[in-house]
Amino acid sequence: MTPYDELLDDLAAEHRALDAVLARMTDAQWDLPSHAPGWLARDQVAHLAHFDEAAALAITDADAFARGCRRHACGRGSRRVREAIPRPGGAR
Repeated sequence: MTPYDELLDDLAAEHRALDAVLARMTDAQWDLPSHAPGWLARDQVAHLAHFDEAAALAITDADAFARGCRRHACGRGSRRVREAIPRPGGAR
């Protein structure tokens, strides 16, 4: 097994473990505070889901990911961060 295969196996195991925890949560537990100050359990899970989706998009469609990043997250970020994100075709 290659290191890449091991990484994929580890990620799949993490997803299965998280799915098992989330499947047992009651409606009330979704509204409990998380360890992140000001965040509920539902906020934390939404955050994880968002970045899983963003990572998948970055892997499968780098141009769409870059457009979305410039349009959303980086539009509120620093100029240095916005300029560091490549534009489709290599332009900045």
